[in-house]
Amino acid sequence: MLYSSGADVILSGHAHRYERHAPRNPDGQLDPTDGIRQFVVGTGGEPGGSEIHYDHVPNYQEPLDIVQIGTWGVLKLDLGADSYNWTFVPIAGQTFTDSGSGQCHGAPGSADSTPPTVTLVSPLDNAADVSTNTTVTANFSETMNAATINATTFTLTNTATNSQLTATVSYNETDNTATLTPSSALANSTTYRATVTTGAQDLAGNALDQDPNTADNQAKTWTFTTEALSAPSNLSAKRSGFPSKQRIDLTWTDNSSSEAGFVIERSTTFSFTTNLVTYQRPANSTSYSDSSSLQNKTTYYYRVFAVDSTGTRSASSNVASATTK
Repeated sequence: MLYSSGADVILSGHAHRYERHAPRNPDGQLDPTDGIRQFVVGTGGEPGGSEIHYDHVPNYQEPLDIVQIGTWGVLKLDLGADSYNWTFVPIAGQTFTDSGSGQCHGAPGSADSTPPTVTLVSPLDNAADVSTNTTVTANFSETMNAATINATTFTLTNTATNSQLTATVSYNETDNTATLTPSSALANSTTYRATVTTGAQDLAGNALDQDPNTADNQAKTWTFTTEALSAPSNLSAKRSGFPSKQRIDLTWTDNSSSEAGFVIERSTTFSFTTNLVTYQRPANSTSYSDSSSLQNKTTYYYRVFAVDSTGTRSASSNVASATTK
């Protein structure tokens, strides 16, 4: 009766365990279109002794189904007109939790005309100081057609160059999350725009709800800005070796976690306008020995920059100098 009436959720209690199951029909078969999702929640009593036999759960499939023994807490349900969200909150000292969302449906055979929406994004819209190694995610209000979640319907664009990045896109139907992974690190101090288009569809073929504030076919857009490169610090320069074969040893502190390398500048003037020489060093470097064409009785000035994959430099380190014999 509940199934034929279009019920969405069944909630039952058990003292010692938590279960969350994928939507199923009365025969226990997976039914993402019209099925009822069942929760079994232990909201009281001390965990212990109870055991679950998975063969008692028809067509049990992880991770679509979850059975957690020995954890108790409360289940928070947010029930809306067209969707529902759940979060299992354990008591203090226990770490297991579970959360997700589902879309309401009508009775079996009734047409689903409700468009899905994007309910949560990461990084958040207008986020700053985002890691250049971040992935981008979008959570949907209901289960989506995985074939429609791809690198065409979920994109990331560098707003400075208006160029779309090469990336891989995956979809997890357990939590209705799409993940975009760029093929290389993002540039520092750069704003990116993530877009999910109306080409993304739910299982009934409904296109993602069109945002009236976006361009054609752009159902959801948001932007974020990556972290700036931190300048190296504590640069020191020390002369060593015989006058006929001398060198200047440099050391500095690497303060950035996302540099592609370092640029070292050498000059015979503090303003770096005379006899400028440039050296390249790989990421995570903190030292360099300069023995290239050093002149006797000459003062050399040095400064170091961190650089990202596009060649963009950080601010300069302090200036250090050493004088040859």
